[in-house]
Amino acid sequence: MEVDLKAEPHPVMVARREVRGALAVASVPELVCEDAVLVTGELVANAALHAGGPGLLRLTVLDDGALRIEVNDAGPGLPHHRPPSPGRPGGHGLQVVHLLSRSWGTLSGPGGKTVWAEIPGAVPQGPGGPPRAGEGR
Repeated sequence: MEVDLKAEPHPVMVARREVRGALAVASVPELVCEDAVLVTGELVANAALHAGGPGLLRLTVLDDGALRIEVNDAGPGLPHHRPPSPGRPGGHGLQVVHLLSRSWGTLSGPGGKTVWAEIPGAVPQGPGGPPRAGEGR
């Protein structure tokens, strides 16, 4: 699944809705779906708040059934943990991504970067669900 979030006025809401819908079609277990929706929301929110806005959101099922979530943006900086502060909202996004993902990272490229996370879980492939790695839709 691939969604262009560049022109969306509410990219976090759109991203969560699209991921939830794609995973429901693919019969992904609810706990895996909730983790994926939460991680997607955090990655998109970080791009919106710190990198000039998200670009493409990509969701792929890997060969082992894990979900790979990718969000690209044009921002030059790399994501980093910011310790939460009682007097300041936020600061938990990357901690949530770290706790719910088996791994996550950043790929730099021309014109920006892609922040990705992989959510473990057995994901059956259903009709119309997210493509497996290498299938591309």
